Amino acid sequence: MCGLSLTQHDLVEKFIKNTSLPSSMSTSVKLAVDDKERLEKLQALVTLKLGEKMTQQELLARLIRDALTRGDEFIESVKPNVPMSDEEFGKVLSLSEDWGVETRSEEIDQVLYGGGSRKARK
Repeated sequence: MCGLSLTQHDLVEKFIKNTSLPSSMSTSVKLAVDDKERLEKLQALVTLKLGEKMTQQELLARLIRDALTRGDEFIESVKPNVPMSDEEFGKVLSLSEDWGVETRSEEIDQVLYGGGSRKARK
């Protein structure tokens, strides 16, 4: 684009403009049953705390606005924790115990994969 760099906000706005329905229209969103139940619980909680009903559409709109406002903080909250940090990996390793039993890799393979020894295919 003529050597100009678009900001992240500009890119998001351009994507929305090119892919969204007109703002006066609404559309449906499919949710898993568990997520729908969580949305209903959240709606009930918000309604109790506010003292007035907030529709699921209003609630989702608010959640989306908040996620966009939080930006990178939100992205970090949804990205998987892979790979693990060294500290997390150390915690996982600390859970293993030495049972004092000597094993060979062939015995482990037999337990895991069953049967006798396997011959390599040619």
